[in-house]
Amino acid sequence: MLKELIIQNWKGVLRSPNLSRDTRSNIFIGILVFIMILNFFFLGFFFNELLMEINPDKNPLHLFNSFILYYLLVDLFARLVLQSVPGLSIQPYLHLNIGKSVLSHYLLFKSLGSIFNYIPFAIVIPFSIRNLSNPDLPGFTMSWIAGIFLFLLFNAYLAVYVKRRALDKPVFEIGLGALIILSGVFDYYNIYSVSEVSGYLFRHLLLDPVFIFIPLSILVLIYGINFHWLKEKLFIEQLESRKTSKESSIRGFSFLDKWGEVGMYIQLEMKLIFRNKRLKQALPGSLALLLLGFVIYRTEEYRDMMFFLVYMGIIFTGMFMIYYGQFVLAWESHYFDKILTERVDLLQYLKAKQRIMQFSCILFYIIMLPFALFGDLILYVNTAVLLFNLGINTLYLLWTGTSNRERLDLDAGYFTWQGKKGRQIGIAFMMIIFPLLVYLPVKFILNEYAGLIAVGITGIAGLLFSNTLLVKIKNRLMNLKYDMAEGYRQTI
Repeated sequence: MLKELIIQNWKGVLRSPNLSRDTRSNIFIGILVFIMILNFFFLGFFFNELLMEINPDKNPLHLFNSFILYYLLVDLFARLVLQSVPGLSIQPYLHLNIGKSVLSHYLLFKSLGSIFNYIPFAIVIPFSIRNLSNPDLPGFTMSWIAGIFLFLLFNAYLAVYVKRRALDKPVFEIGLGALIILSGVFDYYNIYSVSEVSGYLFRHLLLDPVFIFIPLSILVLIYGINFHWLKEKLFIEQLESRKTSKESSIRGFSFLDKWGEVGMYIQLEMKLIFRNKRLKQALPGSLALLLLGFVIYRTEEYRDMMFFLVYMGIIFTGMFMIYYGQFVLAWESHYFDKILTERVDLLQYLKAKQRIMQFSCILFYIIMLPFALFGDLILYVNTAVLLFNLGINTLYLLWTGTSNRERLDLDAGYFTWQGKKGRQIGIAFMMIIFPLLVYLPVKFILNEYAGLIAVGITGIAGLLFSNTLLVKIKNRLMNLKYDMAEGYRQTI
């Protein structure tokens, strides 16, 4: 029976209308995936040189082992954010004469198809070919590779279990992200070394295959926990109650009532964010990219490059704003006509969207404060670009949002290309270019610190004239709203 369910699932994938809807897009995405895998392969083959630049006094293989546990933590974070939980696909089978044990095994088997389980091997396999085939290096290559794979499967089942039990609450993603950042900081200051634990474990996987029982044991444990929990919960009534509890868990934004009409619109927008897959994944997905900051800011040659810090600061403090702001008005494309028929104060409506973008920038700025431990300059740069994002880029996104005519599919994933065109890429590009256009001329005339101050002052000026500029954007929206509505009526 399990084999038949797997065959039906595979047929469902091949017959999916999304697979044949846009052949050109599928070919383009396939080419991008192939190029990405090819890049990973060459990266893995030449990883020795990269590791030697990081620490030329240490064996590249030992250094690689010390990073694996960090990767597994980041991998778990990414799964909590992006990996879907297979569950709805079994609803048609619940009323049939199929044992719940079979359905539970089927759901757990579907987790094996996650791309997160296999991406690392595009680097691990070429790296192992170059290093582990050396006859002077004793080791059990297959136990090392198998150990990494078993840990990845453990992450897959742990992420699925946590997401099912937590009902997609972001506290676990945020907590894990903070743990990863703190682990890196502790490692950097020799308070507690996660890299040493990682190096010890995976080095012994090379030297003694008996250590393979460590990842195998925890994998069997988490599989058993998932299996027994699923077997007890596979009832239509419980699936419905879970859905209801998820709906009710996103109603608590009453503290915004004191902000009047703007607060009401913010509440509606927050419910939109938490109820739709595409937007719901954007915030934790952006938080996942913050982990790149630990790699960048701890590199000494980058910490003194103010131009580069300004460039990265705009991206890091505005990651969610960039994703959300590209479609700032199009998120309501499915019911934009209703907005036009209601007595909606468009000025307050725009202010609510601006406040959400500003809050996200402040949130990311606060999360990035620990990076200041790598240098005071990072704090100064991030403060200046935060002001620029608050005062200039939020208004720029609202202005460009009035020209968007593309209807969005809110049930699409975080990495979907639906609704994205060259225009959105250009908008994101200009958001990064604007502060650099302010910084560079002042830097060449005076100095780089004066250029940084100019970026901050420009942002403050945008905040001071925000209301006046919002009125102009509202007038533009009034002139273009019917053209926008006509574009939004087009089917996806």
